[in-house]
Amino acid sequence: ELKEKYKTATEPERQVINKEVKRNEEKFTATQLHADGVNRYQLDDLDGATKFFNQAIAVDPLYSAPWTSLGWIHFDRGQYDEAIKCFQHAIDLYDEFAPSWNGMGCSYNYKGTNENRPDYYQKAIEFCRRAIELDRNYAAPWNNLGYAYDKLKDYDRAIECFKKGIELDPNDPAPWSNM
Repeated sequence: ELKEKYKTATEPERQVINKEVKRNEEKFTATQLHADGVNRYQLDDLDGATKFFNQAIAVDPLYSAPWTSLGWIHFDRGQYDEAIKCFQHAIDLYDEFAPSWNGMGCSYNYKGTNENRPDYYQKAIEFCRRAIELDRNYAAPWNNLGYAYDKLKDYDRAIECFKKGIELDPNDPAPWSNM
């Protein structure tokens, strides 16, 4: 479509079309780099995954997915403050992606446990609720919501959340274990 427009475009219009083509190429390249990083992550090659995610960000700084993925790498390494920074950056770029909000909730849960800070569980609840608002069929935030309620000794709510997580993804061992 852009090639056809280009054929009859004026010089200023061609410059706009060229910018759009360049932006599309950047998005495509960043998406490919992110996919390569996800493959590395699934192989537990966190350093390799980090490399690809950083490359995706360098190509397209406005692409939020690699920021979310970097957040999970920091989370896996127990670097909760860094994870929170990455998830927050992803949310700042695109606030409609439930996994970014869930990552924030999960990070605050673990940070709350490590630092004995019950106020962090309240933050986790807010973030998990936002993830659920965005995607009611996403099981992980239900488990993380249950975890926060469990830590706040609201066991009835915790069990309700774990049950909902199990209902949505009966193969995920986390809510079964937490319940």
